[in-house]
Amino acid sequence: MADSPDKQFDAVFIAQRAVLISRLNRLVDNAAVAEELTQESYLKVRQSLMQGVEIDHLKGFLFQTGRNLALDYLRQLKRQSGGPLSADPQESADPDDHPSALPSPEQTLADTRRVDALVESLNQLTERQRQVFTLNRIQGWSHARIAEHLGTSESTVQKEVKLVMTYCIKRLSRAEK
Repeated sequence: MADSPDKQFDAVFIAQRAVLISRLNRLVDNAAVAEELTQESYLKVRQSLMQGVEIDHLKGFLFQTGRNLALDYLRQLKRQSGGPLSADPQESADPDDHPSALPSPEQTLADTRRVDALVESLNQLTERQRQVFTLNRIQGWSHARIAEHLGTSESTVQKEVKLVMTYCIKRLSRAEK
């Protein structure tokens, strides 16, 4: 039996997370921002999957989502500072090369509300759920490493990660309505 798109995407994300962070870091020249954009990329792709969007090439879609978020971030920085977008000549981040427009004030407000909803969701989790989520999705720990660290089974960790992700995505979906 074939894995569900959720499981396939989780496997792709886990396998490609470090590469995505590295590429985004080259674009934005800020490791912390690259980490944030990677996590936001995960959430956006996961949300698309939950809404029933069929994605044929999960890896490509993930990387394109990350790149689009990085370009949006760079546009926002340029708008605020009037400076250049990127010092890396191999990574074209010129917004004129891409059809997407700057986010509108409405989009910025919607994004802020989504972030607030996500933070609120994470604050409603148990301490253990937050710890599992942070170790896995932010620190990049494997389920096996977390299970060993917490003295539990891998399947328990896997279930908790999935539960937290599902909870956060549902909360984000409600916040957008």
